[in-house]
Amino acid sequence: MKELNNLSKKTLIVIFILAITILLTSCTGGRELNTLGIVVATGLDLEDGKVIITNEVINPAKGSNSENSTTQENTLFIQGIGDTLTEAFVNTTLTFDRELYLPHSHIVIFGEELAKRGIGDYIDFLSRNNEQREQSFMLVALGAKAYDVMGINSGISQSPGRYIYEIVRGDIYNDETRSFTLTEFFKYFYRPHEGFLTGVLKAVEKPQINKEISENEMTVICVKDAAAFKGDKLIGYYTGEEMIGFNFIVGELKNAIIEFESPDYLVDKDRINSRAGKLSSVQVFRSKTSQNLKLIDGKLHLFIDVKFRGILRETTQGLDISQPGVLKEMENSCAKVAKSYMEQALEKGMKEFESDTFGIGQLVHRQYPDLWKEIEDNWEGIFVNLDYTVNVTARINDTGFTNTPPNIRKGKQL
Repeated sequence: MKELNNLSKKTLIVIFILAITILLTSCTGGRELNTLGIVVATGLDLEDGKVIITNEVINPAKGSNSENSTTQENTLFIQGIGDTLTEAFVNTTLTFDRELYLPHSHIVIFGEELAKRGIGDYIDFLSRNNEQREQSFMLVALGAKAYDVMGINSGISQSPGRYIYEIVRGDIYNDETRSFTLTEFFKYFYRPHEGFLTGVLKAVEKPQINKEISENEMTVICVKDAAAFKGDKLIGYYTGEEMIGFNFIVGELKNAIIEFESPDYLVDKDRINSRAGKLSSVQVFRSKTSQNLKLIDGKLHLFIDVKFRGILRETTQGLDISQPGVLKEMENSCAKVAKSYMEQALEKGMKEFESDTFGIGQLVHRQYPDLWKEIEDNWEGIFVNLDYTVNVTARINDTGFTNTPPNIRKGKQL
């Protein structure tokens, strides 16, 4: 009898485990892949007061291994128009035979006209949709509609959306722009006295090595510069050089090339044996920024100190780095250019944009909380006239395999 009871208990346990296993592996909200249109990129535009949504959808009939498959065959571009983004999104089903599926969408592109009008109400739709990725990158199409820059693929990626995503994700190699996600939008948007920046897309003409190419293949996507927002409206653009300065200021510079000209007296012209250029290039690989505010005669003064290290990648001037003092002068020249980039960014933010995209207000709040309470409502007026001092120190830690460039003579010549 006892053995039967033990057997019954074991049987019940086995049945219970099997039931749990079946329930846990089932998918109650599952959808078949062949019923979905998998979106990899979304573009938003405004025309005649109507919202236009453009979705890049993977064509399941064309796999990545399909012979002779092209970008046009691998993807489809589905558009919807409406008074609201919701209506435009739903209206895509009027012409497309699949339900749009957003979890694989990594890119949201705003047309310039829509961005100038304001993106806040369109972000509402994206944030409410539980399928939209919070880490999707937000970009602005420079001087163009979003759908004008979609569909261009000059990379190895199988779709234009993935091509753009890989370029944006590669901003670790490019500090002339700034990546910005949907999550970061909410981080900055609710700071009333602080603007924010997004990346910029622009279509540029491709160097024509192969003359027998289609018109579609004559352009490439360039991710450079940054779009400056005040509130939720686009107010202008920072250039690539200004973005290097911006990233130095906020302490987020990861990788940048600084080109500079060193003083002519460093060049021993008698030793030049071939053409000499004017510029040298240093790749910054490490930087440290400190910001400090001081009250001087009752007025705020911002001090920015930047120290960075770099690798000498090229010098065309014919500079013999082995000679005393040459490397130090090159470091000073490099630091001056970096300083000019920072000052250009600050001046544009203060005088042209009149928007604190640098987060200086947060610094005032931390250092002088009582003062911040007094000036918070008038911070914009104070920021545009803020005094500042920028100090930059550069160190060239690596000069490569040679100190003497090939365009100068080494030693005595017979």
